[in-house]
Amino acid sequence: MKNLFLFLVVIVIFQISCTKESAKPVVLAEKVTYSVFADNNDGNLPILSQFYDSDFGSKILENIKTNKTQATDFAKASLKIETINEIILSLQSQFSKKETNEFFNELIFNETWLYDSSTMKIEKKVKDLSFFYQCYLPEDSLHLDLKNRFLFKINLNDSVKAEKSETISIKAEYVVKLSACDSLFTKLVGFDTKPFVKSLINKALKKEITPYDYFSEEPKMIVENDILLSLGATTDTVEVENVETGEPEIKVVKNEIVYEEITELIFIEKWTFDYQKNIFSKEIIGYGPVREYFKPYMDDMKVKSVPFILRFDIPKKNS
Repeated sequence: MKNLFLFLVVIVIFQISCTKESAKPVVLAEKVTYSVFADNNDGNLPILSQFYDSDFGSKILENIKTNKTQATDFAKASLKIETINEIILSLQSQFSKKETNEFFNELIFNETWLYDSSTMKIEKKVKDLSFFYQCYLPEDSLHLDLKNRFLFKINLNDSVKAEKSETISIKAEYVVKLSACDSLFTKLVGFDTKPFVKSLINKALKKEITPYDYFSEEPKMIVENDILLSLGATTDTVEVENVETGEPEIKVVKNEIVYEEITELIFIEKWTFDYQKNIFSKEIIGYGPVREYFKPYMDDMKVKSVPFILRFDIPKKNS
């Protein structure tokens, strides 16, 4: 009986651990639309390593030509390859660009986001992708105006597993704004950002998830005090005048976390594409909150910082 009891206990523990490991992600956001500028930004975000070496744009055009991929315009009407080529030729004559990929320098993603609430790991399902060409056109003799020229949109397959994927960016690093008011293309449907941000930060502070230093290439865990400091949750001492005595005295001021200062999420991903099945896959290497705030004693100067990131490229240690 004793051996049977121990055997049953082992089975129960195994089932519990399997349940935790295989917890199904739930919908975090029904629809997230945002722009990623794919041009060379001289080390500034966004950075899409090896994107222009991937022939991504040329292969998409080839798929449209052979009817493997359906291209549409803004009104969702079908676009033929001849029409798209005319648009690109017009741009080439206007801007003297040679490589086709150079005209696909702004990507508008439309995605559904899933996540595991215990690990805060996000999974992105890319539903469709629009291609724009972002450029500066003369507004007058002295000024240039930033314009976005729509090229075409392709619908993607997010319901099957990719089989023959090719890497189009070994490291895509960019931000997604958490307010639709902050960007022309940003749309957030069914995404309650405030509780998500609060949960992300609080879990990191409670060590329920492991926070890492964003600026360190090697995995470097950061402690609670460093996170609080980077979030502005500090204790300061200021000298004030006592209204009764007129004498100076020291006052302790405790600053709380202002969750509304988290205005963006920064993502680090690997991008792949299955040209046979039209699947755009994003493997999230890591992500974290971006804080935007006024620098102390400089109320006219806003700065950004990344308090921490979560990393999913670190092998789990066997217990």
